[in-house]
Amino acid sequence: MKPVHVMLVSAQPLILRALTDCFDGAGATAPHSDTRSDSRSEARSVGQFKVTTVLSSVDEAVAVAPDLKSHVVVLDTENGVNRGSSAVVDLLSANPRLRILALTFAAEPGAVVAILRAGAIGAVSNVAKPADILTAAAATATEPLVLSPDLQFMLAARAVGRTGHREAEALSPAAQRLGVTKHEAEAISYLAQGLNNHEIAEAMFVSASSVKAYLKGAKRKVGARDKVQLLVRSYELGLTAPRRAPERLD
Repeated sequence: MKPVHVMLVSAQPLILRALTDCFDGAGATAPHSDTRSDSRSEARSVGQFKVTTVLSSVDEAVAVAPDLKSHVVVLDTENGVNRGSSAVVDLLSANPRLRILALTFAAEPGAVVAILRAGAIGAVSNVAKPADILTAAAATATEPLVLSPDLQFMLAARAVGRTGHREAEALSPAAQRLGVTKHEAEAISYLAQGLNNHEIAEAMFVSASSVKAYLKGAKRKVGARDKVQLLVRSYELGLTAPRRAPERLD
């Protein structure tokens, strides 16, 4: 059985190291690759996988993508450098044959939906166990859709209206005091996750013009001129909270 060729991409050194360790732990005997921003690993066999490339930015990955044949790309989407769903679009534009497994923030269904709609084959939580990441990577090579169990549960709960999380935010004392509506609060929360208006619209299953109206209404109510001020004021008033840094995979 031929090994699955894998490219690892993350701008976060700790995450990139954890991913490298994850695949090395599956059976590699070669030493760890240097994961500095200006380096790329040598190809090495890792059990059923062959990790060919370890990169620290999507731009680097896009540059080498046309030369790749059949590859699974394990892509960390949890930072601005890697650009979330737009990173998926960029990689697939460079090479439509790539099969992308996104490492994503488990608590944000909208971000997961946006990534899958952009063309990723699968998604796995950034706090997933190494064994779950390896299982998902193997499945991404052949299956049409791959989701880790926690993401399956989260998306199913959202589909049947059992999210709870958003409703609690929309009905918070701060939102009630300011007159911020449920939809406005939800749009603010997605904005705080780094989504643009189009991605927020997909996550909320509304039009982009509706999102624009929600954010405009929220800005008026909190006294903000633009999106940056809206986020700052939302943090100050308790409408949303700054994202914590992703934890290590191990």
